Amino acid sequence: MLKNLFGGPPKKTPEEMAKEWKQQFRVESRNIDKQIRKIQREEAKCKIEAKKAAKANEPGAVRILAKEILHARQTTKRLRTTQTMLSSCAMQVQQQLQQLKVMGSLQRSNEIMSTMNNLVRVPELAATMRAMSQEMTKAGMIDEMLGDAMDDVLDDEVEEDELDDEVNKVVEEVMQAKLKGARVGSAALPEADAESEEEAEQAAASEEEEEDGDLMARYKALQGAS
Repeated sequence: MLKNLFGGPPKKTPEEMAKEWKQQFRVESRNIDKQIRKIQREEAKCKIEAKKAAKANEPGAVRILAKEILHARQTTKRLRTTQTMLSSCAMQVQQQLQQLKVMGSLQRSNEIMSTMNNLVRVPELAATMRAMSQEMTKAGMIDEMLGDAMDDVLDDEVEEDELDDEVNKVVEEVMQAKLKGARVGSAALPEADAESEEEAEQAAASEEEEEDGDLMARYKALQGAS
């Protein structure tokens, strides 16, 4: 009793620690979901701007925007991989909780150690995962981790000789293959076919109608307030 009063908070039990780790994995996974949704919104904006740039025959701008789209997709892929590892760790900790009732202590897990080695490399999670790995080490569930033993599963860099092809694939996708043979490295983008031009004009007209409708609604609201 005196030790608890003057020696700091009582030591957590293995079960309490495991439950906290499991909860933290879930929290971080939800945070990643939010990041992915934000990135996808930015990607959608880049697609719209890329279409405008292509229509204005600005290949340089299209290339820059296509690179942004490619980077967004690479980041999303990396975050999805991170989510998979978080889910894996949460499941393994749950198994440890079940074994705890029988064994009476947390068991050493090479699988958790390997996954944690990769999670501490994720910039968004580095501090949290490092602190958690230290707790797991003290609890005897993993060995002390070494930085040079980490895998490169989260690397998302694209080789320079592959970049142009990847960017051009994005350009073709964004333009829905209507700018046939479009290459962002060329001096100018090919003209869109008649169908593409007609659809673009219809989309522009629709946007103008929506803007006019918004202006009229605001005008009526001001009249009602006066």
